[in-house]
Amino acid sequence: MASIVTDNNDNNNNSNDTINLRKQLTQELKKRRLNTLGFIWDPITFVWETYFKALKQFKEKNGKHQWPPQIYEHTIIYKDGKKEIIKLGVWCDTQRQAKKGNRRGNLTEKQICRLNCIDFIWEPSARVT
Repeated sequence: MASIVTDNNDNNNNSNDTINLRKQLTQELKKRRLNTLGFIWDPITFVWETYFKALKQFKEKNGKHQWPPQIYEHTIIYKDGKKEIIKLGVWCDTQRQAKKGNRRGNLTEKQICRLNCIDFIWEPSARVT
């Protein structure tokens, strides 16, 4: 008489696969919900992008050869209607210092390239008025 041999490992593997799939789907659902709410996954990049966008707006409004003085404050209006005042002139100086390696933060090559594309002045004392 032949006996039927069952491999309990196969049943365990299938059970583990099902559990892993459920976890993955749950994580994806949570991620989608957070994205729908506007969750910020990389706050450092978000802040840099916010200031960069503000700098581009400043240049569009004031002329491409104008740069915010260090004391200049810029108002940002977010999608939800909230406002924030940022010190755009200080941020520009911080970018200059970061490129020189004199600040905690570092600029990526991509960020430097993007600033160069809008004719960012790295040495304000050398700019032509």
